Amino acid sequence: MFRIPVLFVLALATARPAVGQGAAPPVVEVRTLCFRHASALADLEADDARPEVITRCTLPLSMLSAPVRIAPIMGKIAFYEKAPAADAKIRPEPLAVAEIPAKFQRVILFFLPNDSPDSGRLYKVVVLNDDPRVFTPGGMLVCNLFADDVRFIVGEHKQMLRPGGIAYLKTPAERDDFNMAVVAFQFRAGETWRTTSESKFRFVEPMRHLLFTYVDPSTRRPRIKTYRDVPAPVIEPGGT
Repeated sequence: MFRIPVLFVLALATARPAVGQGAAPPVVEVRTLCFRHASALADLEADDARPEVITRCTLPLSMLSAPVRIAPIMGKIAFYEKAPAADAKIRPEPLAVAEIPAKFQRVILFFLPNDSPDSGRLYKVVVLNDDPRVFTPGGMLVCNLFADDVRFIVGEHKQMLRPGGIAYLKTPAERDDFNMAVVAFQFRAGETWRTTSESKFRFVEPMRHLLFTYVDPSTRRPRIKTYRDVPAPVIEPGGT
């Protein structure tokens, strides 16, 4: 049997370029939204796996930002008042960090003031899947930021969410002639459930609804924060 010398095999392996070498890093389409500003900063800079790119991201309070494209570094996007250069020897602690799941290609980053400032971070970031096949046009996203379970009804959809849970709902079939459907939330009160919010929402494409349950810091009572979204054109890398 003919045998290839081991040293020859090792030489071939060494000379072969690594798989993916020189390929552009994966890029994620990012939109941002802020529950409440934690400082006077109305925008932050995001670092990027592409050394030449630094992207400034706004922190809007009432509607989602326009999309920007960011390449996460090892699955994370770090935000700074001023992002350090790729070759910087000293890197400050980020003001916020978003961990992007590997399968997510379009995300909504929801910034929340950090209740534990000892970490040095101004914000915690909730990462939401913005894929239209998941968060569908005419649909609703519900995220439970409350410390206990919540129950909700959206048309025919009835569900309970654990703390930190996220539900992506399609357009409810149970709508009236004006495309309105009942949306109700219940919070636990001892051994019973109490309805604290009930209203009607209009469901039409491409508009989408985002609802967040949380505790009002002044009254310590559960509340619902709502936003509406109509997707906007994508902004190229480095844009605002």
